[in-house]
Amino acid sequence: MDNQVAEFETQEKEWAVDRILSHKGNRSDTEFEVKWKAGDVTWLPYDQVDHLGALQDYFDVLGIETIADLVGGNEAPSVEHYHVFFGAMDLWEDYIKTPARQDFSPSTSSRQSPYSMSNTPNTNSAPAPLLRPLGNGRFVLPDRYSPNVTLLLTLDQIRMYLQHDADLRGGATPSSIPTPIGYDKFAIALNTNAGNGIQVAFVPEGEAGVHITGRPPALAELVGLEATRRTLPAPHDPREDAGRKWLDPCWTELMDEALWDNLECIKKQRQWREKGVSERQAKRQRREVEEAMKPFAPSKAVTNAVAGPSNTSPPAPALPPPELPPTPEDHDEEMSESNETTAEARAAKAKGRIPKK
Repeated sequence: MDNQVAEFETQEKEWAVDRILSHKGNRSDTEFEVKWKAGDVTWLPYDQVDHLGALQDYFDVLGIETIADLVGGNEAPSVEHYHVFFGAMDLWEDYIKTPARQDFSPSTSSRQSPYSMSNTPNTNSAPAPLLRPLGNGRFVLPDRYSPNVTLLLTLDQIRMYLQHDADLRGGATPSSIPTPIGYDKFAIALNTNAGNGIQVAFVPEGEAGVHITGRPPALAELVGLEATRRTLPAPHDPREDAGRKWLDPCWTELMDEALWDNLECIKKQRQWREKGVSERQAKRQRREVEEAMKPFAPSKAVTNAVAGPSNTSPPAPALPPPELPPTPEDHDEEMSESNETTAEARAAKAKGRIPKK
């Protein structure tokens, strides 16, 4: 019994699934090319691999989520692989479908096998990218028809080429949609270098139809999973360009105070200016309203014309004429007599006597 258990454990490791290589058919009618840990390759239908983690890893490589999205597989199983398939049929049914004889927690699914892969993506199941990366989103692809020639492609170019391939597969004609520059060379180089039945749509020169002989490639199959995860560059600090000059807390506080004080002063000035403008506008509006509400008064010309000469109101007083300067009087005789009297008084005073009056 111990030997039998030991042999069963050996078979258990031998028949563990390594990865899924390719498929044939569409959706739930698909058959998958399964590679075992022992190195054998087997073709199995979908209902026997739907619980395997390797199937989800294969979907991730193709860029799909469920079996309903799986289309376009046309890889033909070889006779040799079919012999392996029939030889492993009984073992697979007993090994995968029957419940394992061990204790499971209540949350363990009855369809889950201890030999199936975990839900954690296995990096070994993802094939190596067909294009060699050069960094910065650039890849190279050798051209077998042109010796010593290597095609340089960017990630955006590859996305555009794969989208054009999908449009051609969807029924679009080359004359109805624009063709990206370099797509023909890319198609020839990829179709001659790719494996696992990968082929892109190709339009030969001089022919009207579109040749589609294989399944479409996924972006991850060409450039790898890591290249499809575009990472944002680290944010650039503009202070690095200033020679790594940093402000200490004291300088920062002073700058903040000066900044906010200046902004507050500007705000007050704007408020006062807006207030003055509003007051002037309100005053002008009030004056205009008062002028509009005031009744009209008769003009002075009309009033004088209507009153005429019978007007009893006293006339307005006339302004008196300006005063003339007084007329000078003739005092020549008096001045002469006065001068003579003054002269006599001065002479008498000189002689020591007072003249008689």
